[in-house]
Parts: sequence; structure tokens; C-alpha cells
Amino acid sequence: MTTTSWREVFIRAAGVGAGFAVTLLISIAIWSYITSQPKIPKPWNNSAIVATFSELTVNTGDRIIANFRYVLENKTPYDYCLPNDNESAFIQIPGTKGLTKDHEITWDKGTCVPTGQKVAVFFRLNYNYSEYSFPKSDVNNLEKFSKFINRRLSEIDGFVILDKQNRYQINFPKGWEDKQTEKTPHNK
Repeated sequence: MTTTSWREVFIRAAGVGAGFAVTLLISIAIWSYITSQPKIPKPWNNSAIVATFSELTVNTGDRIIANFRYVLENKTPYDYCLPNDNESAFIQIPGTKGLTKDHEITWDKGTCVPTGQKVAVFFRLNYNYSEYSFPKSDVNNLEKFSKFINRRLSEIDGFVILDKQNRYQINFPKGWEDKQTEKTPHNK
């Protein structure tokens, strides 16, 4: 039996340590490279929450308010709540010209839809009276009022909510052309 000198033990230990260090450094470099790559977001899901147009009512009073009622159906296995931020809702521009923001739009933020259930939600567009577009004195003139509302409705092809957290695109389709608009004068 041969005895190994302390130099041989030291050289072998140094070799094992160096090999471990190189392996560790290569592993860290690979992990660092992989985690620094941009994450590819999952695609927008436009079938998880489905909206169906229900009715349109128009109220007059201090302002003209168009109320678009939709029924949301949750097709996911989880309860879902609409986003609360103002930046999530858009108006669909006719002719597939994209989406636009409108500061006069309000909607039922935070409405929860249990899994497999349907819940009604509203979008509201407010229009101010003006001598240029529609004076308040014409509110009882049904012909002028209808022309004003029809012109405004022709500028809308529906609504869209983009839920960035869940990557859900909820399309609220146009459907009011098939239904009669109900005018409720002087209501809020």
C-alpha cells in the first residue's frame, strides 16, 4: 500500500473544489441568462368572460345619459371580478379602427361574476347639452333627439374591457340597432 503525500491530497482537493466552483459559476450564468430574458405574456383570452347586449335606455335631465345594459357570463372555473381602474374600459370604433378612451364613459367597476353564472352590468355614456351639438331646448323634440342619439350611437361599435392582470379581453358587442331605444325624459 502506498501512502499519498499531503501534496497529492491538496492537489486532488483543489481540483475537486475548482471543478465545483466552475460548475457553480456556469450554473449561475445559465440561470441568470434565462431569468433575464423578457417573459412572453400569455395571449389575451376573449372567451373566458362573454358579454351579451341586453338593452339601451337613454335618460335626459341635466345631461343625456345612454345606459347600455349587458349580461356577463363567466365561463371560467373561478369567480371573476371586473377591474376597478379607469384605464381598462374602451369604446370600440366602428369599421375595426381600434379602441379609444372616452372620459365620459362609466361602467360597473368591480362587479363580481361567480363561476358559471350571469350578471348584468352597465356602461354609461354622458353627453352634455350644447348649442352646437344638441341644445337642451330640443330635448322634447323627438325627431331632433333621435337624430342626435343615432349619430352618437353610430360612433360606437361596442365596448371592450382589457383586464391586464388576468389577460382577459371582454368584448361588449353592439346590439342596440336591433332593439328599440327607450327615452326616459328627465330621469337620472
